[in-house]
Amino acid sequence: MRAAGAVPWRPRDQGIEVLVIHRPKYDDWSWPKGKLDEGESDEDAAVREVEEEAGVRGRLGPELGEVTYPDRRGRTKRVRYFELAEPEGEFEPNHEVDEARWVSPAAARELLSYAWDVDLLDRLVQRLAEVTAGSVPPTWRRTPHDPADWFSDEELDRARRYQRPLTRVRLVRTALTTGALVAVLATDAAPRLVRELGIDGWAAQLAVLVLVLELGSLVLNVGFDAWVDLRHDREWGLSTQTGRKFLADQAKSLLLGSVLNLVLLLPLYALIRGTDWWWLLGWALVVGFSVLLGLLFPVVIAPIFNKFEPLQDEDLARRLARVADRAGVQITGAFVADESTRSRRDNAYVAGLGATRRVVLFDNLLEHPPEVVEQVVAHEIGHWRRHHLRRQIPMVAALALVVFGGLRLVTEWDWLFDGAGVPTSAGVPRLGEPTALPILLLAVQLGMLLTSLVTSWVSRAFERQADLDALDLLRQPGAMADMHRRLHVKNVSDLDPGPLKRLLGSHPTPAERLAFTAGWASAHGDTQAP
Repeated sequence: MRAAGAVPWRPRDQGIEVLVIHRPKYDDWSWPKGKLDEGESDEDAAVREVEEEAGVRGRLGPELGEVTYPDRRGRTKRVRYFELAEPEGEFEPNHEVDEARWVSPAAARELLSYAWDVDLLDRLVQRLAEVTAGSVPPTWRRTPHDPADWFSDEELDRARRYQRPLTRVRLVRTALTTGALVAVLATDAAPRLVRELGIDGWAAQLAVLVLVLELGSLVLNVGFDAWVDLRHDREWGLSTQTGRKFLADQAKSLLLGSVLNLVLLLPLYALIRGTDWWWLLGWALVVGFSVLLGLLFPVVIAPIFNKFEPLQDEDLARRLARVADRAGVQITGAFVADESTRSRRDNAYVAGLGATRRVVLFDNLLEHPPEVVEQVVAHEIGHWRRHHLRRQIPMVAALALVVFGGLRLVTEWDWLFDGAGVPTSAGVPRLGEPTALPILLLAVQLGMLLTSLVTSWVSRAFERQADLDALDLLRQPGAMADMHRRLHVKNVSDLDPGPLKRLLGSHPTPAERLAFTAGWASAHGDTQAP
C-alpha cells in the first residue's frame, strides 16, 4: 500500500520548529501522512494529507526518504516523506487528529512514537545544517560582485548621470561647512560675538551660540538642499516637493535641531564645568540621550515631518502578519508614511525601541506587487528578530567613549584654545567655555567620521543578515532579487559606487545584495536563482 506524508518545519530565532500530530485512535505522535487517492502523485498526496490532518499548506521540498513497515492488518505500507516549508494555516481538531504541536527538534524526539519518524527528523535537521553551514555568503564580508552582471549598460549610465552631480555637491557642501567652522575658530568669531552682545552667564552664552551656529548651518546648506529637492530630483522625476513644504521642512529642522542641541549641550557643559570626570559622565549623558531619542523617534520626532497611518489594505496586512507569524515575532502593525508628498522614492524601516518599535512603509512602496512588499517587510523583520537596534547601543556607546576620550585630550591643547580666543576661567576647563563650542563641534565631527568606519561596517553586516533572514524565511530568492532591482533602479541608487563611498556606506551596494541573493539560491539548489 502506497502512502505519502511530510515533515512541516519553520524557522525560528533559535533554529527551527517542526509540526507533530497526535492521533487518538492509535494514541501516537507522528508526521502527517496518508494513502494516495487514485491517480494521485506522491507529492500531491503529501501536500493534501498535511492540510487535511494538520491544517497547514506549504511548499513541498526535497524528499527525506521512504519508510516501510507493516500496518495493523499485516499489510506492507510504503510511505514517501518530503519536507514541507513555508507553512500557512491553523490546525483544527478533526476525526483523525486531535492535537498538533509546533515544537523544537529536541522536543519532537521526545514526543515521536516511532523510531523511523525520529530518523526522518534527523535527516531533515542534517540536511538543513549542510545547506546553511559555510555555503551561504558570509554576512561580515563583501560578496564578490560586478554591477554589469546585474544591471544593463543603460541603467548603469543613468545612475552615474544622476549621482555624479550629487557627489560634487556633497563634496562642496562638506568643504564649505567645515571651512566655515574653521574660519569661526581662526577669527575668534565666537568670543567676539559674546562680547559684542554683552551676554552674561555661560548658559545664556551657550544658548545664543547654538542658535547662531544652527542659523549659520541653515544659511550654508539651504541652497544645496533646494537644488537637490526642487531642481535636480525634479528633473529626474524623483521629487514631488513644493517650495512651501520645502521651507516648512527647513524651519522645522532649524527648530528641532536647536531644541535638541540645547537639551543635550546645556547639561553637558554643566558637567564639563563642574567635575573632572566630565568626560565619563558626559559620555553616559550622550548615550542615554541617544537611547531616549531612539525610543521617541517614531512617536514624537518622525510625526513632525510625516503623517503615519496603520496599513489600510486588509489583504496586504494579512500577508504581512503571516510573514511576522512565520518569523515568530509580534509586531504592532505596519505604519504607512505619506512620503509621496515629498518624493517618489520607495523605502521602509524599523524604528523605535520596546513599546514604540514599529515597521514603517513609504506609501510609494505600496504601488509594487504584494510579493515585493512582503520581501521588504521580511527584511525589516530580520532586523527586528536579530535585535539590531538594541545591539547597536553597546557598539555606539563604546565608540562614543572613544570620542569623549579624544575630547579629554583636546582640553590639553592650549594652543588650539588660544588661537580661537577662548578665555581662561579659574577652575573651569577651557572646553567648558561656551565660546569653545566650535572646537567641541569640530572635534566631535572628526571623531564621528573616524568611528563611522566601524559603524558603517557593522551596519552593512546587519543589512546582509536581514537579507539572509528574509531569504531563509520566505525562501523566494527570485522575488528578493526582483525587489532589489525594482527599488534600486526606480530610486536611481548608485549602482557602481567608488571605494570611499562603499567604505562609508551603511548598506551593501545593490549589485552585492543581488550577488548575495544569488549565492543563497545556489547554495540551496533553488531554481529561482536570479
